[in-house]
Amino acid sequence: MRAGNPRPEPPRTVQALEHLLVDGWQIEPPVIGRISWTPRESGELDYHFIIVRRAQRSLVVLPGSDELRAFCAALDLTVALPAAEASRPSRRLTLKAPSHSS
Repeated sequence: MRAGNPRPEPPRTVQALEHLLVDGWQIEPPVIGRISWTPRESGELDYHFIIVRRAQRSLVVLPGSDELRAFCAALDLTVALPAAEASRPSRRLTLKAPSHSS
C-alpha cells in the first residue's frame, strides 16, 4: 500500500489478490471476464474484480489463467463471460456467488 493512501496497490497475481482478501477486502460479484486489450493471444480474457472494504472500492484486473479460474471456482464466484466465450464449452465457467454475512 502507498503511504497515506488506504487503497491497495493493484494486485498483479492471484496470490496478491488472496493477500487482499486476508487483509479484509471482499470480492463483490460478479467477476467480469472480458477480452484482453493487451497484446497477448487473440481471444484471451482478463478478469475484472471489484473489491470492497468498508466504504472503499477498487477495480482489480488480472489476466486469465488456469490458476485464476481455479481461484474463482474455489471461491464459488459468479463469472460473467462475453457471449462468444460463454458458448465455448471448453472455457465456460458455471460458478455461483458466495453468500456474504455481515
